[in-house]
Amino acid sequence: MFPNSATLKSEAALGGLAVSTLRQDARPNARGEYRRLVSFGVRSIAVWNTSAQRICESGARLGRIAADPTIYPAGANFFNTTDDENSPDNRSPRRGPQPLGVAVGEVAGRTYGFTGLRKQGA
Repeated sequence: MFPNSATLKSEAALGGLAVSTLRQDARPNARGEYRRLVSFGVRSIAVWNTSAQRICESGARLGRIAADPTIYPAGANFFNTTDDENSPDNRSPRRGPQPLGVAVGEVAGRTYGFTGLRKQGA
């Protein structure tokens, strides 16, 4: 089902991304082919209006912002680290920045949405 599987497995693409075969639609069919890949870990946020239309999707922006080396002092890059090992980017194959909390507030008459991220590395 993925004719470009060699490309998808490269580090520049999916690399070591951990995927699951637990969901029924993520299991191989009778020919051993997968129809879709299912990965765990929250990597983005979406904003919906009151008509249930998605008006914004962050995509990979949270991870890109958190990985920006200009944010960290020299030699202190803890982007996407696990709780017990501070090796940069060692948890990305399993989880993303994990947006966890949401708050809405007003600043100078303009409404903003604020999202907190679960891990210290993001």
